[in-house]
Amino acid sequence: METFKTLLRAGNVERRVLPAKPGMQYVGPEYDQSEMVYPMGFIRDGRVVFVGVEARTGQAMGENR
Repeated sequence: METFKTLLRAGNVERRVLPAKPGMQYVGPEYDQSEMVYPMGFIRDGRVVFVGVEARTGQAMGENR
């Protein structure tokens, strides 16, 4: 049986992730319910970068463009 784990609110995730992204302009979060991930949008050097953040732990999973 799978244990239910509470999801973090977007604001809590932002407080964890934003300090680790200096120099990047924050666009905002989305929520992917099927993956339980917040793709958080940033602009760096004129390009949009998404940082995937695990919604249960707040851990950044990586960047993609």
